Amino acid sequence: MLGQQLDQLGLVTNLTFREDSVVPNTFLLRFDSLCAEKRSLRLTAGAARIMWLYLTQFLFPEATCLTVPVIKNGLTADQLPIVSAITVEEYPGEILEIIALSSLQGWELRFSRTAGNDLWVCMDQILRSTPMDKALFPR
Repeated sequence: MLGQQLDQLGLVTNLTFREDSVVPNTFLLRFDSLCAEKRSLRLTAGAARIMWLYLTQFLFPEATCLTVPVIKNGLTADQLPIVSAITVEEYPGEILEIIALSSLQGWELRFSRTAGNDLWVCMDQILRSTPMDKALFPR
């Protein structure tokens, strides 16, 4: 991971999350960049779960104690993310930054806390309705 290129996407808007119809067991994180360009990032199911967990920790810290054991107990070796590290930081002005690293590439993007709330809701609904995740997200 040393020396890998980090695609710095900056402040983004209109975040959406959906299943990838082309690659099984992956999801697309879609957004608009400041120059109004539509972009997509592909996440494995494991990486999506980890990102959802980090967003939960930042946006709903009181729910984290309920969420962490479910995620940790539910991940099996074949579901581990290709993305090897995801971090979420909060900056002044209620801006969240996500940095994701893999063995080949990495990316960084920032968005408002409000956009983060909307993204979390979308991720939560989709991950709960995905068959492979029903055991991880009990109703």
